[in-house]
Amino acid sequence: MRRALLRMLIERFKRWRAAMTWRAAPTPAPTVVRPVDQADLDEAERHLADGEFPPGSMGPKVRAATQFLRHGGELAVITNPQLVERTLRSQGAPDELMGTRITRVASRDEAIA
Repeated sequence: MRRALLRMLIERFKRWRAAMTWRAAPTPAPTVVRPVDQADLDEAERHLADGEFPPGSMGPKVRAATQFLRHGGELAVITNPQLVERTLRSQGAPDELMGTRITRVASRDEAIA
């Protein structure tokens, strides 16, 4: 009876160790992330095309913002609910931004031209 119990424990340990080895497989090196405070539509789409916004993170948000701007929107803001008002009121000074602002054109001068 003790031998059967010992064999069962050894088999369970082997299966557990195999599962842990699989989970501990090396992962790719982390990418360097830099915050994007403000961008225009073309810049945001260029970053998306270069894969700089991961699909499980900012990618879907930036993609939705660029689609909104392509269909007539003037400004898209990506932030958290507590900071929406502050982000919308900011006039572009990087130290005041709380989130990411994406505009349809690069600057007001281009919008007038």
